[in-house]
Formats: sequence, C-alpha cells, structure tokens
Amino acid sequence: MIFGKHSMCRSESNSINLTQIKQQPDFDFLDIESIGVRCSPMCGGCKCGTLREERELNLIDEGLTHEDGRWHARYPWIKDPHQLPDNRPVAEVKLKALEKKLLKDSTGAICYTSQIDDMVKREVARMVNEDEMRRYKGPVHYIAHHGVPKPDSKSTPLRIVFNSSASYHGHIPNEYWGKGPDLNNNLLAVLLRFRRDNVALVGDIKKMYHSVGISELDEHTHRFLWRNMDVNQPIRTYCVTAVNFGDGPSATIAIRALQKTAELYKNEFPEAAMTLENNVYMDDIVDNVPDVNKAYQRAKEIDTVLAKGKFVVKEWIVSGVEDETTKFLGLKWNPRDDQLKVLIPTQLTDKFEKLTKRKCLSATNAIYDPLGLLSPVTVKAKILLRRLWGKKLEWDDQLDVKDCADWFDFFRDVKACEDITIQRSVKPPGILESDPILVMFSDASEEAIGTAAYVRLQQI
Repeated sequence: MIFGKHSMCRSESNSINLTQIKQQPDFDFLDIESIGVRCSPMCGGCKCGTLREERELNLIDEGLTHEDGRWHARYPWIKDPHQLPDNRPVAEVKLKALEKKLLKDSTGAICYTSQIDDMVKREVARMVNEDEMRRYKGPVHYIAHHGVPKPDSKSTPLRIVFNSSASYHGHIPNEYWGKGPDLNNNLLAVLLRFRRDNVALVGDIKKMYHSVGISELDEHTHRFLWRNMDVNQPIRTYCVTAVNFGDGPSATIAIRALQKTAELYKNEFPEAAMTLENNVYMDDIVDNVPDVNKAYQRAKEIDTVLAKGKFVVKEWIVSGVEDETTKFLGLKWNPRDDQLKVLIPTQLTDKFEKLTKRKCLSATNAIYDPLGLLSPVTVKAKILLRRLWGKKLEWDDQLDVKDCADWFDFFRDVKACEDITIQRSVKPPGILESDPILVMFSDASEEAIGTAAYVRLQQI
C-alpha cells in the first residue's frame, strides 16, 4: 500500500510512504471514525464520484421515466444482456433445496409463502404464463431466492432476498449492470442537522426499492420459481416487476427516483423538497423544526410530494409525542424525552476464554457511533489496538495478561455507557433565531488528539 500527499487534499507533506499489508482485516471501526473527514476525489466537482460512476449514473438517468404517477427504471446494462444464459435447470434445483429446508420449519414456510403472496398482491412480482414465455424472445435469467430473518422488524419478520450475485457458468447478473455512485447524503451531516432544532420528526419509506418499476427486459432477467410449498404441483414461473433489493444498482436507482420526485415538485413544496434532497439516508427521512405543528405540516407536505412518485412513508415519529423508543441510522432515540443513546453491541464482554487480536478488532468494529458520542471512551480502543500492532502478533495469538486486563477494562467501560443518554437538540428552549457561533477546542497528548465543539446561541 502506498500513501502520501493527494492532489485534492491540502497538506504540506511531500513524503510518500510504502508499507505492506499481509492480511486485510475488517476496519469498519476506522471507517466510521473517518466519517466527515475522508478525502473523496470527485470527477469535475460533481456529486457522482469517479468517471466510471458518472457514466453509470447517466445510464440510470436515461432509463428513469415517470409514467402514470410512478417511476420506471431500465437497468444500467454495461454488458450485452443476450450473453446472460438461461439457467432454469439450476433454478429448479435450488427451489427444491429451499422447499426441503422450509418443510422442516412450518412457521418459516408459512411466513415465506405469505411474503411471496404479498409481493404478488403489491404488484412487485407476477406470474409469467406459458403464452408469454413462448412469445418473449429476449434474454432470460432466473434469480435464486432465500429468506433472511429480521427478528427486530414487526412488519417484516422475514425478508426474501434474490441473489443476483450467484454465478452460473461464470455469468453473474450483478456484473452485467453498472452500480453507479453512492448517492446517499453524508451520514454525519444528516445526523448533525437532526440535532439542530427543537422538534424532530423521523419517517421510514415503506418498501422504497419496490416503489420503482422496471422494464420488460429487466423483468425477464429477474425470473424466479415458486409453487406455494406444494411439491406435488408443477413449478410456476414468476418475475420481479420492481427494483430488486439484491441488485448492485438498486440503491442508486431508488435514491435517484426519490431525488427526481423532489426536483419535480420543489417549486410547489420547497421545504419538503429540500428535506428529501438533503435529509434522507437510505429509506430514513429525518428533519427538525421549531414546533410540533410545524412538524406535522412538514410531514404532510413530504407525504404529498412522495405520493407523486408512488413512495409512501410507513409512519411518522415526532419528538415529544410518541412514547416508544425507536432505532434509526444506528442510534436509539426516545422521542418522548427526545434523547439519543448509542447501541452497545452484545459481543463486548469480559468472558472471552481466549482473547486475541482478531477478537479485539471484531468487538471494536461492532461499536457504531457515527456522532462520536462515546469518543472519550472508545479512544482507548484505538490506543490499545495500536499497542497490539506494535507487538507484531498474529491474528489468533493469545494476548498477554496485561493486554487482556486492559481490554476487559475497556469492554466494561463501554458496557457502562448503555444507560448514558444525550439530548438530541443542541438548541435549548428560549433561544433567539440568530446565527449560531461554533466554538472549538483541541489538545493532544502522546497517545491521542481530542477535540470538542460547542454551539454558542443567544438567549432571549
């Protein structure tokens, strides 16, 4: 790995450093720490990313059309779809294997069947009859599917996932489509804006990907097999008719359709359009306003704009009104008290029989704290990880007694943060509508650098 000065980063250093990584670990923890400060070179100053991603985004834009109040997408094919082979025999084998598994779990089978029925009812999947199969002369490909349990979800305890990354004779559907750039808003910016005003509102777009339809070609390259768990019946052919969750370009297509919906109606509903453009991450909408009445008004306007693109918000949660604690963007939010908490992972324990560098990194990676609320505690993990790297240990070597004691102390410190709550709004009651002043302090030791930021506001 070579690293040093980058032309798009301001730095006085001209040095180039060369190092070698023998084994690539999972550095999710360090990725989270770099939110908001990572240098991401763009093409021509636009939002889309690399030149390749720009071309793929153009393909997505060209394929998006707004018809009958709904967006329809043509997938960004970067390889000839006619090269994608018909893999029905393998799809039949995989269906029988799935049926065999589900027959051992009656509850799972009922849930799986109800999810397929729900897809057909919502018109995001349909049956392909024999006549249509004979008439259609274009490319055909079948996507295998399986269930993923979602124990935390009340509405969807089981999600059916279509595997577009499966290989058949070297052909992988996801490699036939351009993925496009990551169009999600900056997570840190969304969360910081969420803390700006007195009343917050959060909405979850229902089945966001399924709100966008797809072309005939894409439907027939998203065929799948099913027969309602009745193994004595002939296998039936279905196809997906909306953007599929497991596809590489699906997120970019869905977000782009959402952005275009906001663009179409920004003159009529400017504040709602601005929220949809700037304060959406994946399918979560977050915003904050001065009072509760304004919150419900904003929610109504957003619902009106979303309806123009067949997007629907599952529910709105407004601070100071609802009681039930909710999770969004990796944080816990108690809307009644309007307080935030960091989710503490269960794998942080001092009961490891054998503590290794691999386990330490895995446990540290499990801490998701994009706002840095626990930074005074989690900084210790960075210091301890640096110490382990300096000892040149292998990934599965047992740590010595002192290192184990230090890591167990850290795990206990993090677990003790479970009950810490942070007020969501940084704006206390009785504040004038004036420009805030940002005051920052920083200091450094031999171990780490610390920074604290304060918002100075004028009181009535």
